[in-house]
Amino acid sequence: MSYVYVGGFLAPFDIAIVVLALCGCLSLTLWDENYGDQRKRDTKSSQSTNSLSDDAGPSNSTGESCLSGFSGAARVVWSNNEIRLAGIISSLFEGSMYVFVFMWTPAINTDDEEDPPFGFIFSTFMVCCMAGSSFFSVLTSEHSMFQIKTEAIGIGIFATSAILFGIMAMSTSTSLTFGCMNVFEVTVGMYFPTMGILKSQIVPECQRSAIYNIYRIPLNFIVLMSLLTDLTPSQSFGVCFLMLSLATFLQWKLMLQRSSGNNGSIWYVERPSVVDEEQDENIDIQAKTPLVNSV
Repeated sequence: MSYVYVGGFLAPFDIAIVVLALCGCLSLTLWDENYGDQRKRDTKSSQSTNSLSDDAGPSNSTGESCLSGFSGAARVVWSNNEIRLAGIISSLFEGSMYVFVFMWTPAINTDDEEDPPFGFIFSTFMVCCMAGSSFFSVLTSEHSMFQIKTEAIGIGIFATSAILFGIMAMSTSTSLTFGCMNVFEVTVGMYFPTMGILKSQIVPECQRSAIYNIYRIPLNFIVLMSLLTDLTPSQSFGVCFLMLSLATFLQWKLMLQRSSGNNGSIWYVERPSVVDEEQDENIDIQAKTPLVNSV
């Protein structure tokens, strides 16, 4: 009886274990820890996070333990509503995304004798995800007259995703379900740059890594619940519909909170026209021109 099995579908994963272990050993021996230059901190970032750092205690340093850094980041998340909302929103959407990863295969796998072309389907998902990232660049382009705010784009992403999951939960057509899946992948491609910008603006840089780890706790809980419960694809998509509906509401609250005190629109940033820019340049030139006393 042989205790070593060679070949099969799991062979690439077995090879990946060896490669990852080798990479880990090389990282431990060849890489040095990058603590950054504490003397060159951005003034604006330090001013905006000064109050947060006071609530969390001393910032992370070389000798600070992981436990104290984690507890300080937890106090920051608890005391700041924007940071807390960003974490809940990202956990709800990414949790729905992982549930989709688990359930898309049985959702489109019909009772026909021939299996669907899963490779081509997955390739289509990746193309749609790339298209979503490109569409985000168009919406936030600096050359457009109106630049849509990142918070408003987030509302559109979460609301659209909730509608798509609601359709997939009630759909009996494989073609309709597959179409909704492709559109959802477009929203996934738009989500990552959107949430990346929001987190960079909201989460203080001095405790960003610890706070991001805290964000993973509810996300992992959602993923575990989806794996431990024996839900059908329709039931799982229904749960995702509820989570994304909640994410849409929380994103609306976050946008209102971040837009409070601003006189402009909460949906877009109006850019000055070319005529206004030329007038501003003429005013600057006139202001810089020295006055000549006429005799």
